[in-house]
Amino acid sequence: MRSKIKVVWLSSPWCPHSEGIGGGTLRRLKNWIKFWDWERYEIKLVLGGANFENMARIKHQLEAMGPISVTNLEGLYPVHQWFLGGLSKLRKYLKRFNPDILHTIFIQSDIAGGLVRRTAGVSVHISSLEGALVPSYASRIKRFFYQIGYAFIRSQLNAIIALCHATGYDAVRDFGVSQNKIRVIYSGLDLNEFPFKSGWPYLPNQKKTRTVGFIARLSREKIPSLLVEAAPRVLESVPNVRFVIAGSGPEEDNLKLMSELLGVRQHFIFLGWIDKVAETLSTFDLFVFTSKFASKFEGLPWSILEAQSVGVPTIASAVGGVPEVIKDGHNGILLHSNNSNELAEKIIFMLENRELAARMGREGRRIIEKKFNVSVYFDINPNWIKGPKKSLN
Repeated sequence: MRSKIKVVWLSSPWCPHSEGIGGGTLRRLKNWIKFWDWERYEIKLVLGGANFENMARIKHQLEAMGPISVTNLEGLYPVHQWFLGGLSKLRKYLKRFNPDILHTIFIQSDIAGGLVRRTAGVSVHISSLEGALVPSYASRIKRFFYQIGYAFIRSQLNAIIALCHATGYDAVRDFGVSQNKIRVIYSGLDLNEFPFKSGWPYLPNQKKTRTVGFIARLSREKIPSLLVEAAPRVLESVPNVRFVIAGSGPEEDNLKLMSELLGVRQHFIFLGWIDKVAETLSTFDLFVFTSKFASKFEGLPWSILEAQSVGVPTIASAVGGVPEVIKDGHNGILLHSNNSNELAEKIIFMLENRELAARMGREGRRIIEKKFNVSVYFDINPNWIKGPKKSLN
């Protein structure tokens, strides 16, 4: 019987907010655990996080899904602890497990893994780019440190998985990554968890309250304020609209205050963090995704894929990998600025053109089924990434 290929997934920093642990990376890990070929692989997941209560919750969630061992390794976060024993602990862990492949997620993991993997005896190092290697809002000192560290280890990487072409291009341009090492493997949804919303186009009842929804972490990079600023103009043209904002974050109180100052608070519902994303999306008539154009923050946002899977007509900022999913006017509408007037105009257009919006929703579902479906998954071997490989249907 052939021995299993041993892999360590290393993901640090893991410093999620108290609700909605882990965001997109946690969703990806759950999909990997759910669909991985466990007969061929033995995998251990190493996380670096400071909130031990949340880390224990993550460990419980993931180990309940499959035959994976999850360890929160002290000394990986924050980065200054690397030199106070963190890197030594990582090296010892890798030596003890003796993996064939080290697969790192986030630049901090790339650097930490690259610094120790050869002395730990690991022959193959693969990296996953979740978004920009270093977002533009990072401090100059932090960006400089990461550039130096990444320059030291990038030649050692055997392969780099980019979640979209935009992320791969940015890594080549900004960090000198070899184009030959990059393989684009799109994120995939479990479509059983995100069923298509039937019954569209909407009933031609002009008195029906329309729901314009937003799901994201409420941070400045996501500019949820753009939707609040657009609301008064939308309501002038389409009075029977309510706006639902799902998510938590540092901007939540500011958004509520802004909606009051603009006189539209009664039209807004703030749900906080939600677990049942598909159910919430199914209540939307229109989904809005916003993100700063200058932030280089986005990779391939899960919320875009989820809205498209459910079939919700979508308006989205043309950042990161979003234009690789949304073809303007085909399966959604793209925003080309951080301007609330542009957003308001496009919301009004979609709400007043129900048949067109419904066609975009159906086309969005078709594209997700074809290109962003987790039932076509990838496999890793020491030479390269094999995938998409086979269907699980």
